[in-house]
Amino acid sequence: MSTRMSAYGYNRPTTPHIARYFEHGARFTRAYTPGGYTAIAVPAIFRGVYPRRLVWTRVLQTNFLRLLRPPLRTPSRYADPRGD
Repeated sequence: MSTRMSAYGYNRPTTPHIARYFEHGARFTRAYTPGGYTAIAVPAIFRGVYPRRLVWTRVLQTNFLRLLRPPLRTPSRYADPRGD
């Protein structure tokens, strides 16, 4: 993917906004994901646990499975001064 991004040195300006952001932000050359698809990776990242430790909860209204269970706290909850 980065072989065609001007933000990573490609000759044509294919990603000017990202390149401008990288002038003052962080740029990563390697990225790893705990899951093979978003529905697994995002909850694992938010919880700070491996996907196999996530507990699935059936949502009755939609019949979908949900990974982010309300009793568990995310890192952003710990950062909230009220703890909500």
